[in-house]
Amino acid sequence: MQGLLPVKWMAIESLTDWVFSSQSDVWSFGVVLWEMFSLAKVPYPGLQCDDSFIRRLQNGYRMSKPELMPQDIGQLMANCWKQDPRERPTFSQLVDAIGAKLESHQSVGLTTHA
Repeated sequence: MQGLLPVKWMAIESLTDWVFSSQSDVWSFGVVLWEMFSLAKVPYPGLQCDDSFIRRLQNGYRMSKPELMPQDIGQLMANCWKQDPRERPTFSQLVDAIGAKLESHQSVGLTTHA
């Protein structure tokens, strides 16, 4: 293997079987969500990228919701990290869910300022 891999952003199936798909990209998006709401902390703080890291993920370990993350976004993030890629949301589903969240905040903001 040549070059470095972004192991902390890779889905389980990518780490173990070299399977890459839009659903493995959804896993990575979940990590990016975690980064945004943790205010750019490094994912999986304190964990080394080694065989034990991969085993932890296979055994169900996931990062917890950052304190600043709303509960519903935290659920979306957790869904991005489902073990079975078929159980993860699609990007279209993520766009719809996040868009609805933004629209609800925008309409609340408009009624508050009126």
